[in-house]
Amino acid sequence: MSFTTQVPIRWVDLDAQGHVNNAVIPEYALQAWVAFLTDGGRTELLNELEVLKAQVQFLAPIPFSTTPITVELSVLGVTGFRARVDFVMKTGARRVALVRATLGFAEADESKSLTDQQRAWFAHHIVPHGTGTQVLTEKQVSTSVEVAREKSRSGERTAIDALAALVSGEQPVTDSTIELHTSATDPFPPFPNWRVGPEAYEYDFALRYTDITTTGRISPVALFKMVAEARVRMNPQDNGKTRMEEAAEAEMVWLVVRQDAEYLAPIPYAEEPLKVRTAYARVGNTSLTLVAQIELDGEALARTTTVLVAADSAGTPIPVPDSIAEGINIWPATVAI
Repeated sequence: MSFTTQVPIRWVDLDAQGHVNNAVIPEYALQAWVAFLTDGGRTELLNELEVLKAQVQFLAPIPFSTTPITVELSVLGVTGFRARVDFVMKTGARRVALVRATLGFAEADESKSLTDQQRAWFAHHIVPHGTGTQVLTEKQVSTSVEVAREKSRSGERTAIDALAALVSGEQPVTDSTIELHTSATDPFPPFPNWRVGPEAYEYDFALRYTDITTTGRISPVALFKMVAEARVRMNPQDNGKTRMEEAAEAEMVWLVVRQDAEYLAPIPYAEEPLKVRTAYARVGNTSLTLVAQIELDGEALARTTTVLVAADSAGTPIPVPDSIAEGINIWPATVAI
């Protein structure tokens, strides 16, 4: 059985385009998680379970509204040590975002585990495949591929890009890709094992006291703000302008369509800035994939993968500017074996 709650939109949640900022979406999910535990009388888990992994799909822009966002939470599975949860966000009947999180005990302590009662409570909320899973049948994929190929022949390249994002997580549509995802039920196909290499764009992120949770550690949603602050500043041209300033001058925008985060260790509060290292993993026709790593004193604390799409002022995908694509030669990611 899924759990539904309402999360109000704040004016300060908006970005320069007048839409809810991508880094705020995980906050809505966290708020729904708190409401879920509170409603079920399981608030003891608020300070025990930590976010170990989070994945976000951005399905549509969210404009400001006095009507709250509807968040539908469903449990995908539970063990003695962790739970996987989906958060489907809607404005009216329209899906606008999907968050999938794995929560568990971060510390390597065998004495920590969910009680039988806690596991039974989570199990009561399990929804097969989750409320956010999109099941693509072989016929649906085959039809979509034929439509995309026809539009490709007519020069409408954006259809290929959209299908690639839907079916294979921003990979080019090829026969092998189609075969791989024909019966896929996972809305978050895995990325290649990209890592930030020795050459990376580095940004020092200064923490604020408000980034701290009741556990004394940095909130998991702050991670999305860290990598966002770094990537908006990185510009291969090194001309004193940020990537976002370049985009504004070119009358274009960057749309975040997916973001994955892996928490390697709890992030403590520190007076010294955290190091955010960012690299290019892939440059597509209209998309750009970046990987980032959060470090403190040389220790990797978290990693993220972000897929962005270049678009004109109307939101229509356009080719990634050569000046930005050049970054893959300056800050190339590596692939871990």
